Amino acid sequence: MINKKFIGQYTNHKTLNKNLKIMDKIQQDAMNDDSGERFVYTKLFGEERIYDKLSPDARKVLDMATELYRLSHQKRLEMIETNPEYHLQSWDAGYAQMKLVWKKHFPKEFKAFRDAYKELEKRMRPLVYTLGFLKNG
Repeated sequence: MINKKFIGQYTNHKTLNKNLKIMDKIQQDAMNDDSGERFVYTKLFGEERIYDKLSPDARKVLDMATELYRLSHQKRLEMIETNPEYHLQSWDAGYAQMKLVWKKHFPKEFKAFRDAYKELEKRMRPLVYTLGFLKNG
């Protein structure tokens, strides 16, 4: 649940209810359950258990991204107020928007994530040709 005391220090009472509704909606949308409504979660942790089939380095990158998202949930509200142009109140805020939060509030964790991602990318790059996604030219 959203920490209302924390939110109060970043907003006035006029916008508090509006922001709480936005954050509650975002939090509800992001909650992990097996209802089948969340496509990616269902694929990763549902019947197919794709998460278990990921390589250890791919699981590490996914877990780090999930943790960054979890850590940054409260900071989004602060940045909704200070940087409305980032559209962080949107339920579908993506990587481009979230990395702005991560760079500002979690630079160490974001750097570790980027390093792990780059290592995974380096390992997978040759597979683009090996698996036939692109042809050597």
